[in-house]
Amino acid sequence: MFSKEKYIVNKTDYFGGSMDKKVATLKARSGGLKVMELSMDQVLPDPNQPRKRFNQAKLIELSQSIDSVGLQQLPIVNFAYSKDGVDYYYIKAGERRWRAHGLSKRKTIVCLVEGESYKGSVDVDRILAQAAENSSREPHTHAEIIAVTHMVVTAEIESRGDKVHGAVDVALNKVAATFGKSRGWADNYYTLTRLHPELVELLDAEDDDRLSVLLALPIARIATSLQKQLLEQGKKMREKGGHALMRSFITQQSQAIRARSGIPQRGRKPSDDKANIVRLAGTLQRQSLAFIGDRRSSEHKDFMKKTLGQMGTIEVDGLL
Repeated sequence: MFSKEKYIVNKTDYFGGSMDKKVATLKARSGGLKVMELSMDQVLPDPNQPRKRFNQAKLIELSQSIDSVGLQQLPIVNFAYSKDGVDYYYIKAGERRWRAHGLSKRKTIVCLVEGESYKGSVDVDRILAQAAENSSREPHTHAEIIAVTHMVVTAEIESRGDKVHGAVDVALNKVAATFGKSRGWADNYYTLTRLHPELVELLDAEDDDRLSVLLALPIARIATSLQKQLLEQGKKMREKGGHALMRSFITQQSQAIRARSGIPQRGRKPSDDKANIVRLAGTLQRQSLAFIGDRRSSEHKDFMKKTLGQMGTIEVDGLL
């Protein structure tokens, strides 16, 4: 095992090229990082890594690419613990590259080692960074996104103690930003955190049993004990009238079940709608004032207030 930044490495193994050996100077761009060649056994998958499923065919392609042109980007690891005189490290970024090395029967792998140790506990910032890095390489499965959403929301709530108001909003904004998606997208996956575990697996199935997100959302809004039953009933409807009838049946039945349970159908309080309308009106007014520029006047402002005040429900709903 090497701990120096400058050492002899096999040029073909790690960087491609025709020379068998060459002095390689590896410099980490971020402070606190050092380059080390570690035994494959010393490197461990992060127990909280969002990526749980790895496409075997793509791993083989990556392994062949590394054999051909070398490892273009080094995995990042953190010291985990020592046992019997051997140091072990958790992977922060690059588990696919590590697994591809294993397919090639390599004995060692060159890594960037961060200065901070990591003991395998839940760290939201680390999880979100891993999720973002993963998404840039290969999209996450539905089950993985649901798991990330659940961990981030739970951690945000627990970190606030008794003051949990607004915790879910903060957490879902983080999730949306991490994946580069809208807040509505994150809201949907938060709803799916209430989906029965067996149905979550069906979201990523590759056969006719695959459950679409559009079907899963209304199912997730009812009691877990009833979800599988509703799905089985929906499948019977599909045999009679296809997917459209199945989707309509599940949506209507889930709404009926929620209504009998006294759960609001829209999934939000009237005060939330009022806040949205107030926010929309304020945005429209600011944009109109910016557009009018120096020509703004008290008459214009009064006109805007009057116009916004006269907006009917249809217009507001359309803008929302």
